[in-house]
Amino acid sequence: MDNYKFPLDKLKTKLDDSSKTPIVLILFGSLNPITYLHLRLFELAKDHLKYTETNWEVVGCYISPVSPGYNKPNLLPPKDRVAMCELAADCTDYIMVDIWETLHKEYVRTLPALEHFSNELNKNGGIITEEGTRKSIIPVILAGGDLIESMTIPGVWGENDIIDILKDYGAIVIERSGTNLIEVVKNDKILSRFQDRIIVVEQTIPNDVSSTRVRNCIKKGLSVKYIVPDNVITYINENNLYKN
Repeated sequence: MDNYKFPLDKLKTKLDDSSKTPIVLILFGSLNPITYLHLRLFELAKDHLKYTETNWEVVGCYISPVSPGYNKPNLLPPKDRVAMCELAADCTDYIMVDIWETLHKEYVRTLPALEHFSNELNKNGGIITEEGTRKSIIPVILAGGDLIESMTIPGVWGENDIIDILKDYGAIVIERSGTNLIEVVKNDKILSRFQDRIIVVEQTIPNDVSSTRVRNCIKKGLSVKYIVPDNVITYINENNLYKN
């Protein structure tokens, strides 16, 4: 942690509309490997917030790779996952990679990770408004629809964590084909209490790309070009990743 530095280089320095609440979008996950679909989630969320009536203004976007303590098969070491995320983020002018989670040996729950983001983003009082005052920045989860579905499964999430995450932060979820997430939220006793903190975004162009499918393709020697950024593919090949 001694050399850790929170990335701020692509964070907006001024709020465009002082009447709105400044937020950053955070994509948590294994990112094993990162794909174009992960990057596409940011585009879908930003478009939705731009062209619909919401009180949120996006001032930054982050990728936060999970810690090595996350008990998932075939999870590469943080060094490789962070490197691939940074290469993918370099393809954009607005996405940053925060390595804080990966510096912990144990699994970091989503709530403490959000608290970390909130603390770092608001050390100086938040973002400057048009009037010269400052507003606190709220970190918001960006995820696929499976995240919200997992919150309805007993034992997967702590009930108090769900409540605190949605009450204090919020989530933007991208709907998957064949799943009506709005109904999922309405029919859950906890999620339904925070419907105004869960924004469901329709996939304008359905995309079922997953990191698992990408790993399987690489293992079989199949091409993942146009699914994974070229610089990430180069890194995978140079380091002989996912081949076994």
